[in-house]
Amino acid sequence: MENNRAATAFFFGLFATALVTIVGVSLCLQDVRPLLLGLAMLGALLLGCYLAGLVNAAVFMSIMKSIKAFDAYWHRGRADEHRAPKSNTED
Repeated sequence: MENNRAATAFFFGLFATALVTIVGVSLCLQDVRPLLLGLAMLGALLLGCYLAGLVNAAVFMSIMKSIKAFDAYWHRGRADEHRAPKSNTED
C-alpha cells in the first residue's frame, strides 16, 4: 500500500510540474496556443494512463481467473487419486 501512495504522489508531482511548465511557457510567450496544446497533451497522457490501467486490470483478472480454475481442476483430480479404491468384491 505504501508503494502505491509513493507512486501516486510521484505521478501527481510530475503532472503538477508539467502543468506549471505549460502555463509558464504560455504566459512568457503571451499566447494561448501553447497552453491549449499542452493541456491537450496532458489530457491525452492521462487518458492513455487510465486506459492502460484498465487493460492491465482486465488482463490481471483474466489471468487470476484462469489460475483459480486450473487450481480447482488440479485439486479435484488430486482428490480422486487419494480416495480409497472401490472394491468389486462383496464380503
